[in-house]
Formats: sequence, C-alpha cells, structure tokens
Amino acid sequence: DALAADLGELHARLEEHLDEEEQHVLPVVGQTITPTEWDELAERGFAAMPKRRALVFLGHILESASPGERSRFLLKRVPPPVRLLYRLIGRRAFTHETAALRAALPHSMKTPASFTPPGQKTEKRTP
Repeated sequence: DALAADLGELHARLEEHLDEEEQHVLPVVGQTITPTEWDELAERGFAAMPKRRALVFLGHILESASPGERSRFLLKRVPPPVRLLYRLIGRRAFTHETAALRAALPHSMKTPASFTPPGQKTEKRTP
C-alpha cells in the first residue's frame, strides 16, 4: 500500500524532527519565554480553536504526556467540569477520531509508546 508507506515515511521524519525540536528548541524556549508568556500562548491557541474540537484536542495533549504530566496538567490546568466532559464525551470522541485516522498505519505507529489512556493503570517501569 503506497499511502501507508508514504505515511510511515512521513511519521519517521516528523518524529525525528520533533525529537530534535525537543532537544534543541524547547530548552531555548524555556530560557526565553516566561511561564506567563507560555500561558498566554496556550490561551491564544485555545481561543483560535473551534470549541467543538477542544475535548478531542485535550486527548491529543494527554496522549503525548507521561502519566505524571497528565495528572498534573489535568489537576492544574483543566477545570473539573471540563475533566468530567472529557471523561463522558471527549475521550470517546478522541479515541474514535484517532482510530479512524490511524487505521491504515502499521500497528507500531498507531499509539505513542508513552500513552496510557487516562483512568487506566500503568505498569511501573524500571530504568
């Protein structure tokens, strides 16, 4: 399947790019942008997003976070009513949408390795 091969290549290159960005760009951002400015940037991004997409987007944020980051983010940044809406509606919408988008991908690319759906227990990993 040519499309799946092309998507696999795109995924590999994007992952490499994002890894480099995390190693080289984010440290500079952390030294340059204040927490207040970072919060303002996030607020602008959310304001520009259609409200009907917010709960699905929350799923994407949670997917790429470690279990500890996920817990801190949900407790500090997401109001209780939104957490409830995510549990009732958003998680299902996110799961449905990402499953459809990733259906043609090889199994190893369908879910990031760090992702454990919120509410599921994680295995303790030893270094």
